[in-house]
Amino acid sequence: MIVPVRPLGRGAFGSVYLAYKREMEFFAAKLIQKKKFEQKELDAAVELGRDFSQCPFILKYYSRAIGTTCIIFPMEYSNFKTLDIIAKKPHITLPSYTLRALMKQTFEGMRLFHSSGLVHRDIKDDNILLNSPLRSGRVHVKIQGPELFQFPSISTQKVDIFALAIVFYHIITHKYPVYSPSFEEQQMKMNRLKCINRPQEIKNNILWDLLSKMLEFDPDKRISALQALQHPYFTSPEALADISKEQQDLAQQAQYSQHLGDLSITEYDKQSTFVVAESNCNQVLQLGIIDKLMNILIEYPVNQIYPHYYYPIYFLVLKEIIIDNQDSHHLVEKIHILYDKLHNCDILATIFRAQHSIQLLSREGLMTRGQKEREFFMNLFNGGGLALTVHIQQVNGKKFCDSNSEGAIGFMLLFMKHSLPEYFKDVIIKHLLEILTYNDDHLSQNALAFLSVIAEQEENYEQLIAGGIIEKTIKLILNSIYEERGVVDAAQSLLNELFESGRNQQRMELIVELAKQGILSNMDDINERFIVIIDKLVVWLELGLMSEEKRVKFHDNQRIFKDIKDKILRKQDSQLEQFNYKEAFAQIQAIFHETQQGTIKFNELMLIKGGCNTVKLLLKSNIAAIPVALEGGGIIDEVISVIMKLQIEEVREIHLVPFEALIEAVGNDCIESLKGKGILTILRKVLDSKLQTVLVQAIEIIFRIISSQTPNEKDQRQTHTLLSTFEQNGISAKLIEILNIDNFEIFEKESPYSFENYYRKLRR
Repeated sequence: MIVPVRPLGRGAFGSVYLAYKREMEFFAAKLIQKKKFEQKELDAAVELGRDFSQCPFILKYYSRAIGTTCIIFPMEYSNFKTLDIIAKKPHITLPSYTLRALMKQTFEGMRLFHSSGLVHRDIKDDNILLNSPLRSGRVHVKIQGPELFQFPSISTQKVDIFALAIVFYHIITHKYPVYSPSFEEQQMKMNRLKCINRPQEIKNNILWDLLSKMLEFDPDKRISALQALQHPYFTSPEALADISKEQQDLAQQAQYSQHLGDLSITEYDKQSTFVVAESNCNQVLQLGIIDKLMNILIEYPVNQIYPHYYYPIYFLVLKEIIIDNQDSHHLVEKIHILYDKLHNCDILATIFRAQHSIQLLSREGLMTRGQKEREFFMNLFNGGGLALTVHIQQVNGKKFCDSNSEGAIGFMLLFMKHSLPEYFKDVIIKHLLEILTYNDDHLSQNALAFLSVIAEQEENYEQLIAGGIIEKTIKLILNSIYEERGVVDAAQSLLNELFESGRNQQRMELIVELAKQGILSNMDDINERFIVIIDKLVVWLELGLMSEEKRVKFHDNQRIFKDIKDKILRKQDSQLEQFNYKEAFAQIQAIFHETQQGTIKFNELMLIKGGCNTVKLLLKSNIAAIPVALEGGGIIDEVISVIMKLQIEEVREIHLVPFEALIEAVGNDCIESLKGKGILTILRKVLDSKLQTVLVQAIEIIFRIISSQTPNEKDQRQTHTLLSTFEQNGISAKLIEILNIDNFEIFEKESPYSFENYYRKLRR
């Protein structure tokens, strides 16, 4: 599994993220928009990774993955920033031997790059990275591939040579030959120049001779990368003598390491003229105590990171932000890397101490008042690594929930007080939703509360829905309905916030999703206990969209059902003979008819269920109700019409109870009438339901129809006709499919009829 940690950069064609994978540890993932990337460019990128596998000066591409909208290139992660960090420090001058080695590495990388027929076209300080292999003491230049790979002509490659000269001009002088705030103005100034004059900062004549040949305006006269490497700046006796003892020692150490079997050593590492000592770069980066501490941690194997290393970070951070530190972004990056190490740590005390430091930092962020300090803390928590550490850390295969909650609460409060950065929002929503699956009531209640705050913003609606928030919330309601009332209340509040934050169309989509998930949850009979809560919640939400007139109408219709039931239940058997069944059925039928005008809404589904239940009660109350119900265009025809219009996932067992009541009351006398009205078509439709309760109800009705046939010769012919009808409309095939699935035992228990009886009755 690839875990995104934080964004590293963004260009015109895509983005680069720091990512983690157990097999690769930390790496950079470059995402390029597919529509801007042609096959020939993909081939060039593949060649780049294949041809330069032994060159440490070109960033390695491990593989590629082609997604729906983008192409993903996993590549090396460089841990020492870019050449830009050197160019931005005018008070720092690199030793001549370090500058020469940096240039030699860069030109060698470009020589190999050009040798494959590629052109970069985007050479600049930020695209030349620096990386220090673990415990090597050396630093390698890493030429980062361009956003688009192109096979050019030879002359076109000279563009890269000119750009390289500008890069090192900038590093040496800490300024550009021509500078203007706008690109267009800078181009105009460059076009007016006939040559670039030597700056006073470059004292070395041989160095300027090399750069001037690279800065030649005429591409045909400009030297190549190979010719640059052959220049006296690199080959003269003076150059070969300008080697520090540390460079020599590191080259000898590389030879010894290779002898011991270190496969990462290259031929370049054994040549002192290519060696850039890490100590020189550290001087440029001005590493402080916090950097030194973090560099130690970065080098340590994950299980050697002990608790006491993390605890001082809180105090060090406070010290750093009190001072006017212009490099606070560098500090933030180091802290991110440090906490990212926790992904593979299984030492409980280490994780707890790290998370405690997160909690302290979060509280400090909540108390900040100044703009600078606030920005610092927002950047600190914006990396994603801290969030991932708190939320997905596992210890011995179990979710580390309890100690995670304090740190999680802290930094979520921080962002609720300020603002939620776009990238961090994705991370935090994902892991808050994951917390809902932890089976921990305390954490679930907190996560629901935070999600409710996030749901207040309309722009978060689609992301929450896409993350499965409805399904997860309903499962929480189900699992906690008897045990933890606080979770149920928090879940209902969250659903209400989603409803309030959505536009009308989104609200309707939410209602549909709630209805669907409620039905899906109902597939397991143990979940019947909470379906009423979902129904009431959805109707309550939907009523909020109605006009006052429609709300009154809805409640009036419910009152009609209640009045009919009350009259039936209050009357004695002798009084039921005089009951006006025709009027009662007509009232219910009118309500059913209203629900079929346009798309059936969830409150109308509630009315249909209530109506079917009332019809069942009327049919069971007195046999006098049966002929009235079976009249042409009567209530049974209306019920059939309604069920045919419902989507299969909307059909519940209660919709079938009028048919069950009819067959139970009069048996064979009404079978033919029901068949003529289309009952078999209804039964075949509902056999496609995924709800066990609906399937059991439908199968029982089918068995009752079969059982109602008496064993005389005439009815045997009717039975065979019935069998033929079942086979023609697919009922037989569907029954065989249903009764042979794993849930067969459920039907055996719940139905008084069995699969064996079904065949015996049909075949006798």
